[in-house]
Amino acid sequence: MKKTWFGDTYDIAKRFMIEAAKNLFKSEVDIDPMLNDNFENINMYYKFLNGTPIEKNSGSLLFIDPDKGVAKKDSTEHINYKKIQMHAMNYKMIMIYDQSFSRAKEQGIKMQMKNKLEALNEFDLNGIYYRSHVNFLFCSYNTSMLANYKSYLIEIGLPYERFFENKK
Repeated sequence: MKKTWFGDTYDIAKRFMIEAAKNLFKSEVDIDPMLNDNFENINMYYKFLNGTPIEKNSGSLLFIDPDKGVAKKDSTEHINYKKIQMHAMNYKMIMIYDQSFSRAKEQGIKMQMKNKLEALNEFDLNGIYYRSHVNFLFCSYNTSMLANYKSYLIEIGLPYERFFENKK
């Protein structure tokens, strides 16, 4: 996450997803901001997104906010599958902001999502994407937890057609 983008409309969408998870699962959401520059007042970030620093390990849910998204190789702007798997050992569900394909055409984006979900499956993780101008990946070892979250998001008004999953 870069501080220059803090407070944009993407952050509002992130807060929406965090709030929905908190409401459904009655749990705090820890946040890993994956900072790649100096953010003097990081507490504003946690307050705005309504989550707690990952160091506190206060809940069963984790939100990861890389600058770019999910990739095979780890970098300061991406989270890789191995790190997602490591987090999944400590959290029941992980939500990840993923804009790593925002400029591709729709069919290309769906293929990239399919490939990323298949890569998660190699680590025995299940995943669901929410496709919008702000893309989110939800993953867990627990398929029913993911299904419940997806159902809840649809129940509170998100369109069913925007969810993309790759069944194992």
